[in-house]
Amino acid sequence: MLIIDVIIVLILVAVGYMLDDYFNLTALYITPPVAGGVIGIIVNLVNYAMTGSMWLPHQFGPQLLITIFLFSIGVKIALTYGKKHLISLFNLFWITVVIMFIIDAVAIMTTNNSVSLFAFGSSSLAWNGAWLNFIQQVFPNLTTIQFYFHASLLAAFLLAPVVVKMFVFFEVEEIQNPARPQIGDWHWGVVIVSLFLALTAIFMRTNFLAGIPYLFSFIIAMWLGIIVGLVIDHFANDKQDQMLTSIGELGLLSLYGFIVSMLLKSTNIVVTNWNLRLLYLLIIKIIIITVIHIILAKLLVKDHHDLVLMGACWAFTLSAPVACMNTMNSIVRYHGEADDVLLLVPPIVLWLINYAHYGVFIWLLH
Repeated sequence: MLIIDVIIVLILVAVGYMLDDYFNLTALYITPPVAGGVIGIIVNLVNYAMTGSMWLPHQFGPQLLITIFLFSIGVKIALTYGKKHLISLFNLFWITVVIMFIIDAVAIMTTNNSVSLFAFGSSSLAWNGAWLNFIQQVFPNLTTIQFYFHASLLAAFLLAPVVVKMFVFFEVEEIQNPARPQIGDWHWGVVIVSLFLALTAIFMRTNFLAGIPYLFSFIIAMWLGIIVGLVIDHFANDKQDQMLTSIGELGLLSLYGFIVSMLLKSTNIVVTNWNLRLLYLLIIKIIIITVIHIILAKLLVKDHHDLVLMGACWAFTLSAPVACMNTMNSIVRYHGEADDVLLLVPPIVLWLINYAHYGVFIWLLH
């Protein structure tokens, strides 16, 4: 069943690619997984109307896909990071922590309404399943939090194309032709090793490291990827390009599959836990966050590298890291690669921010 689930998800990704070919969605900042995911949502909603149920991939499938993706990011980090990247990573981390502290402190001190706190506080930053469970332990009466977070995720996915266009205050370059994954050209040895190490990361997390907060399988996989990247850099110079291309394309397809899975999951939770009051709060938050980022974009965005970072900030402030990665990907598909930004953001939004947020929030609550 797991294999069937992954195949269905990847079929929806393939549908997204076909829609992109036909309608040139890249120029509209719409990524293939969002296009294919919307088709999956429509089919699921029709099925729900007829049968009262929705199809969802088994939870292990999305976990495996995001773990493979972060492994590929780790490999690229090992081969790309230099001193300037580490300094930027350090600065972005502390800036994020300071902003997060201020937002949470103000929210906790000025409201006794837990719904308002999580609608406007930084508690909606870098959310994940473990973070949602922790929030519900602290506020057991907050039964609507799943709806709010998944509605935020859907909003970030579906509104990203429109919002990114609002951020463009520079002369648009020619549309790039993003490379299509050519599976037949992959280095299958390194692909099999990547899959094995992703499964190893999940096994290590489940059996040996389950007690460590926020040490997810994809974080372990990212570190394994860094090790593999260093090995490739020192011992595989003759086949390095093919290896890196194979790992990168496998990671991209895995990210796309994870995005489709989250679109389907979020739709299910939003439809089955509908809450009009929280929807109004979310609309207000989206408007405020978007207006602020449009002003910042007008002042700061000079090229597509700045645009990638601004898109990441908007999506991250509104929702989850996966929406952040999707927004950045939609921009680089149009304007070209921006690894200086793409490789800085994942360690912050997928790893460092969780530990800082956990500590800051606990300290403020006490």
